[in-house]
Amino acid sequence: LRGEGEFRELGLRTEPGRYLFSGPFKFRWDRKSEWTFYSPQLVSPFARVELNGRVSIQKNIDLGIKGEVMDLNQARQFTSLILSKKFAFPEIRGRGSANLRIFGEYASPQIQAKFSMSPGGFDKFDVNSVEGEFEVISNGLFGRFDIKDPFMEGKIGLISNPEEVNTDIRLSRGFAERILPNLGIVFPLQGEASGSFEVKQKNKDIQVGG
Repeated sequence: LRGEGEFRELGLRTEPGRYLFSGPFKFRWDRKSEWTFYSPQLVSPFARVELNGRVSIQKNIDLGIKGEVMDLNQARQFTSLILSKKFAFPEIRGRGSANLRIFGEYASPQIQAKFSMSPGGFDKFDVNSVEGEFEVISNGLFGRFDIKDPFMEGKIGLISNPEEVNTDIRLSRGFAERILPNLGIVFPLQGEASGSFEVKQKNKDIQVGG
């Protein structure tokens, strides 16, 4: 069975937990469990993307999404809803471009993403620009980010799971008075510096080394 249609929901009244879309789409159903679908431009309040995917119900999924993201945190919430999966890593936010792939077992797919956000943010950090990639496997997240900001520039490596978050920060330059409070460190230190920090967070306990 083949068909095509168009979402025309933008502008309608919405409610919490419901997301509105606009844009054309095509689909194919094998009359059993497999669906394939494509949209050249699917528009929502948080993104404008090209969508291409295949889903075998209760078996596997392979979904590609690429385009412009206006609200990364809202896009994360939507992804969590459609996958029925609560992500264990801290808040991510920003606007920019992204290329996302969701694939693997239907009940527990993997996520791979490359993105460029300006501005962007993660947990307690907000920066002018961030580029990077991350993977979500089971309940863990593995990420690598390049950050640029007048107050901080460098690379961040991240490993996160439901028990703890480990962050490796390698700064080519940064201002102590802007960085240390975000690491949970209360210390009267000011000025520009460079170096490496390792932050381990478990529940409300934070350990910092460097």
